[in-house]
Amino acid sequence: MKWLLAPFAAGLALIVNLHGLDDAPCRDQLSATETLNNDEPLDACQAPPEASLAKKIGQIQIPGVNFFDTPLSKVLSTLSAYSRLQDPTEPNPAAKGVTIIIMPQGAPEPKVTIQLNKMSLGRMLDFITEMVNWEYEVRGNAVVVHPPQRKVEGKAGNLVTRFFELSQGMIQRMTGGRPAGPRPGTAPDPFGGGKAAAPNDQAARIKDYFLRAGVAFDEKKGHKFVFDGFQVIATHDQASLEKMTEILLALDENIARQISVTCKFIESPQGTLDAIFRKLGVAEGVVSGTQIESDLATKALEALLEESGVELRYSPRVVTMDGLAASISVGEEMIYPTDFQQRDGGARGKPDQQAPVPRFGKVAPDDEDPGFRHVGVKVDLAPRHDPKYDRIQIELIPKITEFLGYEEFGAGIKVPKFWTWKLSTSVTLGRKKTMIFRGPAQEKNREILFLLEARAMR
Repeated sequence: MKWLLAPFAAGLALIVNLHGLDDAPCRDQLSATETLNNDEPLDACQAPPEASLAKKIGQIQIPGVNFFDTPLSKVLSTLSAYSRLQDPTEPNPAAKGVTIIIMPQGAPEPKVTIQLNKMSLGRMLDFITEMVNWEYEVRGNAVVVHPPQRKVEGKAGNLVTRFFELSQGMIQRMTGGRPAGPRPGTAPDPFGGGKAAAPNDQAARIKDYFLRAGVAFDEKKGHKFVFDGFQVIATHDQASLEKMTEILLALDENIARQISVTCKFIESPQGTLDAIFRKLGVAEGVVSGTQIESDLATKALEALLEESGVELRYSPRVVTMDGLAASISVGEEMIYPTDFQQRDGGARGKPDQQAPVPRFGKVAPDDEDPGFRHVGVKVDLAPRHDPKYDRIQIELIPKITEFLGYEEFGAGIKVPKFWTWKLSTSVTLGRKKTMIFRGPAQEKNREILFLLEARAMR
């Protein structure tokens, strides 16, 4: 009799199971066929497919991708293929991955140019659809990508997504600690002390760094911030993204710096500068090549210019890239004859009493050719920045040229007369320091003061 009752008991169990399904709140999401095929009891509280799929796209991690001018449909098919390979939670091979459907709805298909490091499928869909100004949503068992249909409340329509690659030095400066780990292909630091910061902790610190610098992220307005360990992916308005760019430029040690160099040429009675420094409490004499604090130099210059007989002759300023030569000149360009030709004899063989005829050489200067003189000031320099102690190494040649008038040379010939002050040197200028050079002026008991300042800029 047992073998006769067994089929009846199995059928009764199926009827009871199906009856329980009818009373379950999630019954429209379950299938008796699935229950029987999988030999597992039905779960009356199983989540709807939209919730399950939304969870899945947040769990699946897609490796780094790089698309250049690729149609959106091909990009989505690539992501779908990756999702099938990277789905760790789905035991059924036929159900692995995520189906992504594109619905253009008559709109032209956009092309995608983007580079993303490893992140969740959901994050990738976020950035790719935002970049082309499309949307995606979860419908049943698929992700549907389509042109925008409605504007999200509170979200500005001018948001832009931008990618900022960070060096390890920048990450350390922003987080105040060690990087999360070496870049791919690099060996770990054998001398590193302490534990590396977790990527999530780094992301929070970097985001907080921007917040303290004045860039806030409001998710209600559509702002987004992601740090994947090597780059920041930010969605914000254009002004905020430009501010982020300026912040990162100031932190990037690989960006070539610009160096600003200011020179001041002062003519003063001898001893006036020493008297000024004594009033300011500087007991030691200031000799040529002395470096003093820039704040003290500014006070001394202000006091010096109030003294009688002191003249600020020139104050040129030049900006150049780190390690590149620069030149600045201010003044007049003057040509003068390089030769004179006597006229032929006059009547009855007597010499002509007229002035000789001047001859001019090459007047296009290659730097003070004969027959040409630049009257004024000229500074040639080549600065280099030492980032270790924020010092500036400068090779410079400052030069002052004055025209003193014409001098009788004989036989009615007058030639120009010049006075020149010139210095050729190489120095290292400390941070927030001013270097003072001193030399004799053209007049007796007067001197030329040359003040040099330099600073590195981004």
